[in-house]
Amino acid sequence: AVARALTVRRRGAAAGGRVGPDFLASLRHLPPGDRRRAVAARHGEVAAVLRRLLPRLADDRLHAALSALRSEHEAMAVG
Repeated sequence: AVARALTVRRRGAAAGGRVGPDFLASLRHLPPGDRRRAVAARHGEVAAVLRRLLPRLADDRLHAALSALRSEHEAMAVG
């Protein structure tokens, strides 16, 4: 599972840029409405990366798991 996750990361899953503490730190200084929009936009970015990766995955279990994750991020991108 770890090897698969690393392969996904190498193929662009981390390409979105702002992740983890850096992204969270950037939110601290935003007003609540802007913060919500920034978080929704980030979910949209993650969903877009997953959407690009999914057609290249041959492992059915990994594809199903990442497809479900993509759906969750898409739902949070609108909310």
